[in-house]
Amino acid sequence: MENLKKHLFKTDLDQENLIFKCSNCKNCLSVEPVVFNTFYKYLCGRRECEALSVSLGESYLQVLYQSVAEFLTFPCMYRRDGCMQELAWSEVPQHEKMCVYMNFRCPFYTETTLGIEECVWLGEFSELLPHVEAIHPEHEYLNPKIIEDIKDSRIRIYYLNVCRSLVLVSFFIDFENNVFCKLWADESIRELLECHLAFYNRNGTNSVCSEKRKAEVMRRNVLLEIMTENCLKVDLSSYSNILEDPCYFDFVLRLDKTQNVEIKKRRF
Repeated sequence: MENLKKHLFKTDLDQENLIFKCSNCKNCLSVEPVVFNTFYKYLCGRRECEALSVSLGESYLQVLYQSVAEFLTFPCMYRRDGCMQELAWSEVPQHEKMCVYMNFRCPFYTETTLGIEECVWLGEFSELLPHVEAIHPEHEYLNPKIIEDIKDSRIRIYYLNVCRSLVLVSFFIDFENNVFCKLWADESIRELLECHLAFYNRNGTNSVCSEKRKAEVMRRNVLLEIMTENCLKVDLSSYSNILEDPCYFDFVLRLDKTQNVEIKKRRF
């Protein structure tokens, strides 16, 4: 077993030399479930990779590999950012969620956002809110024409400053008039947040509301996530004109009532 361990993982933890890497994220196959997919080949259990494993082709759990992996140590996926930790199989997922070397990419680096800028900022999460407030104030969630922004079937992302914590919110509408909304927040505030969507007709007597949901955990690159999973959803297929002439559109974001903080609400 020791010889196998030395063969798989070089002493300098050079991930380019690893034999077993995820076909998608190119990181080590160190997070379960590890599967072989007939379309993507080998995939690890990191969130975006696990989602791919059920999107195309057939996936087969690699039970033998996982059994061997329990006796090995693995590098952190942020090794290139400076983390030199060697982790047991069971330690990898939790460590990578909290690794101090984890860099966050600016969410406004792509044309899927409101503008066409190509922001190359990369840094610690604590620096992300000051960055977006200073460099991307146009993406603050204040836009009164949000329906016009999202009805072209592109993902739109905005930010909010809630109690000095960064909250990201995305909107997306598909060709069947389903409106999706996804929320991300820091762990320190995520469990306190609750949001929902609502659309109303002109006289306010008829409405469509989503269920209430909690925010997702803020991750280093939210645009890699599938925007239609774990999100708010409103089906507007029976409202043929509501997106052309929206009368009322509420996005309600509230903190836990025990925190005595006002509701964050936008109506358009």
